[in-house]
Amino acid sequence: MNENQQVADLVIGFFRALDERDDRAAGDAFAPDGIWHRQGAALTGPEGIAEVLAARPADRRSVHVVTNMAISPTSSGFVARYYLTGYVASGDAPLAPSAILDCRDEIEARDGRLRIRLKTSKLLGHFH
Repeated sequence: MNENQQVADLVIGFFRALDERDDRAAGDAFAPDGIWHRQGAALTGPEGIAEVLAARPADRRSVHVVTNMAISPTSSGFVARYYLTGYVASGDAPLAPSAILDCRDEIEARDGRLRIRLKTSKLLGHFH
């Protein structure tokens, strides 16, 4: 598997874990000192990220769709840029579009595997 595919698998695997509520696997996508800027807070490290995700309402469901991914090498790893469309629902309500984001992940090789060092996003629009 080439490096670009490994980067894409990491990004998509993170969102799959997020949507499947596998909080530990979502956190493990990050480097030990990795940072995720999420909803105005800086979440740090696999354990800290998993802890925040575990506190989400139990009936909240989500689907994150990643598109238009571009991967570039850097001196310390890779940068993945992509658009993210989020769909959310609570309880038995149908999933509905929530937001579109322009995302950027800085990815590095650590302990023999790729991990997210920094995850940021810019809101492009909300659905109502």
